[in-house]
Amino acid sequence: MAAKPPPPYAVIITALGFVAAAAVVQQARQRKERKRQRRRERKAKELALSQEGISSRGLRLNQPPLPYIGGLIAGFERPYDRATGEGVVLLAVAENKLAWRTLKPKVEACLTDLPDWVANYGPMEGQDALRAPLAAFLSARVVKTNVDAAHLSCATGVGAALNNLFFAICEAGDAVLIPAPYYSAFDSDLRAVCDLRRVPVRLDREKGYALTRAALDAAYRAAGGRAKALLLTNPHNPTGRALSRRELELAVDWCDRRRLHLVSDEIYALSAVGDADGFLSLGELTGGDLGPRRHVLWGLSKDFGMSGLRFGVTWTKNEKLLSALATAAVFTCVPGPCQAMVAALLSDGAFVDAYLAENSRALAASRDACAAVLDRLRLPYLRPRYGMFLWCDFSSLLPLIIGDGKRRAYSRDALFEAEASLYDALLNELRVVLTPGASQHAPEPGFFRICFAFVERDVLLVALAKFEAWVGRKRGEDE
Repeated sequence: MAAKPPPPYAVIITALGFVAAAAVVQQARQRKERKRQRRRERKAKELALSQEGISSRGLRLNQPPLPYIGGLIAGFERPYDRATGEGVVLLAVAENKLAWRTLKPKVEACLTDLPDWVANYGPMEGQDALRAPLAAFLSARVVKTNVDAAHLSCATGVGAALNNLFFAICEAGDAVLIPAPYYSAFDSDLRAVCDLRRVPVRLDREKGYALTRAALDAAYRAAGGRAKALLLTNPHNPTGRALSRRELELAVDWCDRRRLHLVSDEIYALSAVGDADGFLSLGELTGGDLGPRRHVLWGLSKDFGMSGLRFGVTWTKNEKLLSALATAAVFTCVPGPCQAMVAALLSDGAFVDAYLAENSRALAASRDACAAVLDRLRLPYLRPRYGMFLWCDFSSLLPLIIGDGKRRAYSRDALFEAEASLYDALLNELRVVLTPGASQHAPEPGFFRICFAFVERDVLLVALAKFEAWVGRKRGEDE
């Protein structure tokens, strides 16, 4: 008996299945071809560089340290000139220039009578004459618990300290989880030498950029089994908030369960804006019980406005790690005169008290100047309690940048392109440089960081006036 032919709808369904399968195959082929093309381009670039005698490590070092490096170069090459009104106002560097006038006479005094040991070899991780007063300073003012000087390892800046630390605890290709948005240079700091992946931990914006277990779990999964550490910045850059006790306890418990290192970068610990209070160090939370996988870092670049000094310190109780850091310090040893100056500076408690109080007032005045303009423009921002930056939501300006005259929903890609265009417009039209959110792994387009302490307040006011007038014109054109 002859088989019955399939019903017409079955033929149609089968045909549609073949068409869909063919489309899937075609898409897969296209993806593979794009990957092959990217590999060919990468190999061509590597070949070109290898002919110049450079290694794969050298290739990593060829990558720019910051995505917005062009604006920074323009700002450094042609800083704003009060006399002519020409030049670039650089508000994209988290550096405190409000403090130097107070610090300079003290620094000069500390350098007038140097001890003989500054010209000698010694412990590369820091002379005893430095680490003893440094331990006392950290105990009293930063971590608020007892610090043994033998558990400190100094380096030429917190960036160098982070590099040495992660070089000693990670393998190339391991992943470091970082609450995002985060400091843009972490990407270069962890990639350049250590060759580490950086996996964002999405802070909960609806909860004031809080750290949550759900975000930590999602980042851990995204790391694909290669997660090795959680890197906190507390107080946080760019939001300017201090982590709560609950968030720190979450981080400690979560890392302990997964046997991950917990690294707390506390470089803004003493940069309170006004009468802010609430910073809690990982050291204080644990009562100094760091164990082998908890580490605290601090430096003078932010709290003491001396980023050019290049001084950072790691506090850890992991003896094997301390030994490794001592060897690494051969390449990152703080110069003897700098060690002597830091020891003398931090030992003068009365001066430090007066300086920190004055610095807090200066930071608050510059923050408030920014806040007043943003309030008038009805542009949202986070009011920082620590640090020297405002995290601002300029997303309402993006449609004005697109400028097609239409009131509609734009794609995510279009809005991120508009953010980049807004950055360019501020640089090229106003000669003002801000930090774009995309470079800090902000999940939504339109966020910018204003670093309000990099210039004196009168120059900051010039930049703010330019910005306020420019936004007013843009809004007027859109009406």
